[in-house]
Amino acid sequence: MKQDKINWEEVKSKIQKAQSSFEKNSNLSEDRVKAIYQKRAEQLLKRSSLRKISNKRDILCFVVGSETYGIEIEAVAEILPMKDVVQVPGSAKEFLGVVQVRGEVKAILKLDVLLGLPEISANFRGFLVLLRHPKLALGMRVESLGSVISLDELEWALAEKSIPANASPYVKGVCLHKFCLLNLERIFENHILWDKDQETRGVIK
Repeated sequence: MKQDKINWEEVKSKIQKAQSSFEKNSNLSEDRVKAIYQKRAEQLLKRSSLRKISNKRDILCFVVGSETYGIEIEAVAEILPMKDVVQVPGSAKEFLGVVQVRGEVKAILKLDVLLGLPEISANFRGFLVLLRHPKLALGMRVESLGSVISLDELEWALAEKSIPANASPYVKGVCLHKFCLLNLERIFENHILWDKDQETRGVIK
């Protein structure tokens, strides 16, 4: 089979044209180069801002006293069906009692009492939401569990600015999804959990 001859003049012409085009595009003015970099920087900043706005916080929703509340899912260690709770004589009214979970004693808060809501019947089962804390072995009784909702930073910020005047001091804000965000830091600071020396009152890990 006879091969076609390579037209080297044509190849050389194409290379020269490509090189000329490259040199033309490379010889941009300083202002043009600055404009290109500025536009690129603005695009990167816009993408960064979009990523920041899209940051999500996952919120576990639950019902207490016929109202819906939420806490960040990162603060939840475990969720269990209601176990047999042992009452502790002389404990504060906000304490339901203690339960044992895999050999560990956990103090359980009556969230309804703490929030000033109608008290749940002692016979009501519900669920235990066990919380993460470096010192406290603590959980809360809730009536029922809801879904996990993802809030972006804007929704979170708006919720924190919408605290009703009559809200509990343990409410961080009200979300557009119609639930109250709880302020766990305030709950953890409650004096019923600590003695005068800032040691945990019978609920230390």
